[in-house]
Parts: sequence; C-alpha cells; structure tokens
Amino acid sequence: MELWHSLNDRGRTYIGIVACWLQATWANAHRVAGRTLYSHRFWAAGLALIVLLTVGTVDYERYLAGSNRAPETYPVLALDEHRSLLVLAPHCDDEVLAAGGLIQAALRQGLDVRVVIATSGDVYRRATMAEFRRAFPRSEDFIAMGERRQQESLDALARLGLDADSVTFLGYPERGLTALWWAHWQSDQPYRSPYSKHEQNLYPRAFHPGAPHSGEALLDDLRAILTAQRLDLIVIPHPNDEHIDHRMF
Repeated sequence: MELWHSLNDRGRTYIGIVACWLQATWANAHRVAGRTLYSHRFWAAGLALIVLLTVGTVDYERYLAGSNRAPETYPVLALDEHRSLLVLAPHCDDEVLAAGGLIQAALRQGLDVRVVIATSGDVYRRATMAEFRRAFPRSEDFIAMGERRQQESLDALARLGLDADSVTFLGYPERGLTALWWAHWQSDQPYRSPYSKHEQNLYPRAFHPGAPHSGEALLDDLRAILTAQRLDLIVIPHPNDEHIDHRMF
C-alpha cells in the first residue's frame, strides 16, 4: 500500500488501464475455445508490465524531499552581478515550473529576461485525447495542442510579468530532440514526427518557420539567438534529467 500511495497520478492511471485490459483479455479468452494458453501469456505479460509501471512511476519528488539538508545550506543564486537572463526550456511549461521564481526575481531586479522554448509540447497524448475527445488523435489534433500549449506558456509568463516579445518558440518536435542530435543531424535527412507527421517546423510563432527537423537547424537557431542578444546568465536543464528532451537540450 505504501508503494501505491507513492505513485503519481500518471502511474495510477497507467496501472488502471493495464488492469482493465487484463481483465477483458482474461474474460474473452475463456469465451473462445483453445485460447486458454494464449490468455495465460497475456496475463503474465500484463503482470510484468504492472510491476514495471509500479516501479518506474514512483514519485521522484518523494526521494528528493527526503533530504535532511537544511534549506539555508543550499547555494543561493545572486543576480546582482548579472544584467540579463535566458531560460532555455525543452517544453512549454518547463520555463514556469522550473524557473518561474527566478524569472520574477530577475524582472524585479531589472534584468533583461528572455525565454526560449525548444518544442511546442505537441506530444501530450492524454491531454490531446481529452481535449479533442478521440481515442486516436489525428496529426492536426497534436498540432493544435502544440499551438494551445504555446499560448498557455505566453499567458503564464505574462502573469509573471514577462511580455510575449521576450518569448521565442523554436517549434521542434517533442520527444524528438535525441533523434535530432544523434540520427537526424543533417538538414537533408530531417526527422519526421510520428505525431504531427511533419519533417519541418510548421508553427506560425516559430523562430524559423519551415526549418527542417534536424540537429543542424536547431543549433543554427540557438547560435542566432545567442549571437543577437548579450546574455550573461543562461539557465538550462540538468544533464542528468530523466526526460530525454530535457537532458538533450
């Protein structure tokens, strides 16, 4: 029971789905002659999947919150010696969840604050299913979700005091940054998102509309942004982050 209570909502949802699937598979197998062995194989595979999901979705924040280190012993980032701040976020919402307080503090001290968001969050399948009421969302549904999440980031940053002109969306495919760096570096061999079904940047707000989904194009965009702006403080995800897009960006 303790392990179940330590799961986050996503983990509980996944396990519930798998449990329902196992129950249906078991019942159907017994209705069909000669499929008992088949049902047992499904049952064993499903039990193994539940174990993996249970272990893999334990809330990592509980582990981090278990530290006995006093808050005042952690280093504090001093903004007095800086004139500008750039927050590089892999997805829409990372900029606020990870650096919302820092952005507010920097604005209060008069720093020039910029936010760059690499992807548009267009692979949020559960939200897309719920929003468009489809068990199997279409490519245009994922694109629409990406545009919505861009607007949500703008709205959230506006509440922190940052105007839209200080926010740049690169528009590269979510869950595709690893593929861009390692398998689709060259622009003549772009990555095709299995969700949007596109190989190039298609969002109107994008920094470089029409840019191919390649590591080369992404690096060119970052270079252009860093060259055009004089920035002396840059915030990026930790390289040991568990999310593949976070650690690659």
